[in-house]
Amino acid sequence: METLIAQEPLTTLEQSVLAAFINGLYAEAGFSDVDAHDLTRATGIPTRSIRGILSSLIKKDYIYIDGMDTGYQLIHLMESRYYLHPEWKNDSPYYNNPENLTYAEIHALNA
Repeated sequence: METLIAQEPLTTLEQSVLAAFINGLYAEAGFSDVDAHDLTRATGIPTRSIRGILSSLIKKDYIYIDGMDTGYQLIHLMESRYYLHPEWKNDSPYYNNPENLTYAEIHALNA
């Protein structure tokens, strides 16, 4: 089976932060009101460390940050990663997971 994500695997901390982030996305596909402080509360990881982890997730094309002009920096899931969200993955044309794999299964393919 061909891997869906051809890049280096996520670290344990990246996985934890990404899972907490995705868990915080409760509305329609593309909406986010999650910021670094929300992830600190959800994971217990200090905000300074969260920012470093977010930087790494940006480089790996999982997320992007918006709203830098407003001072409230919202984190967004890259559209190509909507398949990681349990509800968004079913919202055509956003899903990119024809094998319907879970996040853990996809990550295991790249380990």
